[in-house]
Amino acid sequence: MWQIWLIIVIILLIMTFRHPSSLIICFFISSILTFIISLFLNNLLLEILSHLVLSLILHIFLSTHLSTLNLSSLTFHATTDSLINQTGIVTKPINNHPFNTGLVYINKETWIASSIQPIKEGTSVRVTNVQGVRIHVTPIHKSH
Repeated sequence: MWQIWLIIVIILLIMTFRHPSSLIICFFISSILTFIISLFLNNLLLEILSHLVLSLILHIFLSTHLSTLNLSSLTFHATTDSLINQTGIVTKPINNHPFNTGLVYINKETWIASSIQPIKEGTSVRVTNVQGVRIHVTPIHKSH
C-alpha cells in the first residue's frame, strides 16, 4: 500500500505549492508520515486511521501555534530599499579597474559595492543606490 501513499504525497506536494494552506500542509506532512508507516505495516485500515489522527494532531498544533505567532515582531535581513542611506565599512577596496567593485560590510552582511571613485579599505561609506545585488556607495568625509 506504500505506493498509494507515495502518490498521495506527490499530489499533496503539488497542491501545497499551488495552493498553500495550513490544512493542505497538515495533510501533506501526515501523508509523508503515513507513507513511512506503510513501509512497516500492511494494513490499510490502520494506515488510514493513522493518517486521520496525524492530520488532526498537526492541524490542531499548527492552527494553535500559527494563531499566536506575532509576525510584526519578526526581524528580517535588510531589503534593498532599506539599504539606502545606510553606512558601512569597505572591507575590500573599491577600485576603478577591472570591474569597479569592492566589498562593503553593512548590518552584519557583506555586499558587492561600486563607486564612481576608488575607495580604500576601512573607509566609512554611505549607500546611495541599489541595483540588484550591487550597492553604490560614496565615502563619508569626516569633518575635523
